[in-house]
Amino acid sequence: MEIDTIDELYKAYHNDVKRLLAYVEAELEEFPIAILNEVRSLYDHTARAYLSKSKEAKCKETESARRHIVRIKLDCCKVLCAQGEKRIEEFHKNYRRIKLGEVDSGDFLPELTRLHDKAKTMVRRAKYAEKSGEEGREETFSLFQEAVISYKRIEQFIDRKSEKLAWSTSNQRRYFWSSHLITFIIGLLTGCLSGLIMWMLR
Repeated sequence: MEIDTIDELYKAYHNDVKRLLAYVEAELEEFPIAILNEVRSLYDHTARAYLSKSKEAKCKETESARRHIVRIKLDCCKVLCAQGEKRIEEFHKNYRRIKLGEVDSGDFLPELTRLHDKAKTMVRRAKYAEKSGEEGREETFSLFQEAVISYKRIEQFIDRKSEKLAWSTSNQRRYFWSSHLITFIIGLLTGCLSGLIMWMLR
């Protein structure tokens, strides 16, 4: 979206930035300071553009505000991607004792891996596009948006499989304790039998 006037700044904020900020706050349950500083700078340059008397100064401040809008959008996507990656790490940590390869008849882990690989690929492509500078900003934002959507799909996939995860967790734990109990009983019986044989041989 091209932004050349103050009205377009407000439209961009209302249609894009405000929604992203609300989404970030809902997902993180806090507001990152770096993004908050960008928002403050946006307000500052917008106010200066509004108060500027000369057309040149107004254009300069409008362009500065536009750059902050782009930066806010990119930063929001980045923190959402980082949050998505953190949640996947926490998921694997919480289920580290569970054989995920056995969940849902073996279909769960390959699909989770595929979705995760896609999200990481989108992030890498977005970071590469970001290196192209100002002319690649729109492509960078689109790629980061796709990455955010990819991480959201992972979260939705895990939620859909929550019952099968719970069943596998319960089943595997039951097997774990059953096998340990059997091992304990066999060891106990073996010890008792050995003691009995030694007593009879005296």
